[in-house]
Amino acid sequence: MSERRAIAVSAEQVIDADPTRIWALVADPARLGEWAGVATVGYMGTELPKPGQRVFVKARRGFLPGRRHRVEIKTWQAGSAVTCTVDSAAAPTRFELMISPRVEHERIATRVRLEQRSEVRQMLVPIARWWINARLQRMLNRIARVVTR
Repeated sequence: MSERRAIAVSAEQVIDADPTRIWALVADPARLGEWAGVATVGYMGTELPKPGQRVFVKARRGFLPGRRHRVEIKTWQAGSAVTCTVDSAAAPTRFELMISPRVEHERIATRVRLEQRSEVRQMLVPIARWWINARLQRMLNRIARVVTR
């Protein structure tokens, strides 16, 4: 069996949208499917997200139902960042989302940065980096598409 190695992959994009529009999308657990490619499973509650809150999500994989994962919010900085862990078979995956406004001449834009830290088998590191980066890029593209419609 191959030894596991921790990797971190990040992606960022500047989106021509007000940061409040982006935060309204990414901070709402009911809207995860619009940008993250997952659907919440079961009762989420009605309170605002906060550290320690747990939700269950299921990946959307075409016609095949995804496995359920428990997501726990670790940090919550309203309007700018959220960090969570996703349970996985080997070790929890850490996911971070950060947004920051970019005020430019006559417009405001938002820099969105996503980062995922995972443990993968040593022999799978190159393909895992590629796959995670492609996944993060798809999320960024979905965020941009939703908030600029």
